[in-house]
Amino acid sequence: MLTVSLLTLSLAAYASAVATVTDANNFMDAVLHTRIPALITSEPILFPFATIPPFNFTVAGTNILTNRELQVNVSRGEIRGFGTEVKRVGDCMPPVLREGKTSIRCTLNFTGINATFDTHTRGDNIVASEKNFWVRASVIDTTGQFEAVAERGKQGNVFTFLVDKIHVKVKNDKALSLNDKRKKKFRQHFEDKVLTVLPQIFYGAYLHLLGAAVGSVPFPHV
Repeated sequence: MLTVSLLTLSLAAYASAVATVTDANNFMDAVLHTRIPALITSEPILFPFATIPPFNFTVAGTNILTNRELQVNVSRGEIRGFGTEVKRVGDCMPPVLREGKTSIRCTLNFTGINATFDTHTRGDNIVASEKNFWVRASVIDTTGQFEAVAERGKQGNVFTFLVDKIHVKVKNDKALSLNDKRKKKFRQHFEDKVLTVLPQIFYGAYLHLLGAAVGSVPFPHV
């Protein structure tokens, strides 16, 4: 009877020491919502925003009687949300032991990161009106995969960080006199710019920040 009781106590102690899905969720939330917001203030590439250099482009006219070439000058682009918008999707996977290291895997959601552009245009109509306004490109429906690993007694490291295909929705605060074809080309330039810059940031400054955050949060072990 005593042997059975001791075995029961040992199993209970073992079970209480094994990391759970809740532990993995808490770890991921601490990384994303506590440590990254605290660390991002010392990362000039990301705080208070990531900067997109000035650029310009043209959208060809389609009808000499109703419109002319649209000239677009973007003086400034600012990307925000790296410290506030990245969230886990549902529960993380249960922590597992792999090659002597505890592994925590989660799916992340990047929806809400957005870029705002100060924009000047000339030529959206036949009289070549000049307009100043903002254009906003917002990340939507975009997820990614994350995995952190750690040996017992050591800090965690990012093992996997992969952003899936990035989807962007573009809108502006002032109506332009563009037909559907020209409007699509106008917005496509902003979408392409964001799709070029964001991966550079994700796999550069943000990944560096993510690694520092993971290493600063106590790692739940199995």
